[in-house]
Amino acid sequence: MDEILEKIFKDKKADKEKLLKYGFVEEKHHFFYQRQIMDGEFNIVVKIKDNHVEASVCEIETGELYTLHLSMQSQGAFVGKVRQEYLNLLSDIGQKCFDYDVFHGDNTLKIIEFVKREFNSPLEFLWPKFSNNAICRRCDNQKWFILFIKLPADKIGLAKQGEIEIIDIRIKCEQAEQLIDNKIFFPAYHMNKKSWITIKLDSVENICQVYDLIRKSYELALK
Repeated sequence: MDEILEKIFKDKKADKEKLLKYGFVEEKHHFFYQRQIMDGEFNIVVKIKDNHVEASVCEIETGELYTLHLSMQSQGAFVGKVRQEYLNLLSDIGQKCFDYDVFHGDNTLKIIEFVKREFNSPLEFLWPKFSNNAICRRCDNQKWFILFIKLPADKIGLAKQGEIEIIDIRIKCEQAEQLIDNKIFFPAYHMNKKSWITIKLDSVENICQVYDLIRKSYELALK
């Protein structure tokens, strides 16, 4: 996958219905799409299989593969225009045919489903540059009551390597002091430590306790 594809489709998963609605054709578990650019001089072909995206640009008259647009070292107005049209199409496909697929931990997925079911609040990815962050908010006043984050473990003071999944939720100050143990419950990451708390999800054993805390966070977001 070239750098452009990697950037656009990182942490995303294709939606079959959206692909077909966009104009992709399904053939033996592959999805194909093509569009002419540069006044019919070139043809972009996009192929998706098992969430893997491939894209190529061919010169229609000769049938030869065009690759200059893939290198940022290739300069010139013409190459730049081909690159921009290639980028525009793939970005549009990424936005309209793919959903974010960031969180995979068992507890994280349980909480995502709980929040959808209990509060009718889906994940919102508000920051394209920070696709590892998502929020859920109340429908009535649009205030956040939970923030999902995937981040390096050392960001919350842990010595272990690798990424972990956490949530930030609203909480009363006195309750935060009682809960924080720096194993499951931590001072809020990236939020006000007086009114939020961080929960390290892969350490949670009592998921029902977390559900109750989320319910309280939802209530606190009303004030």
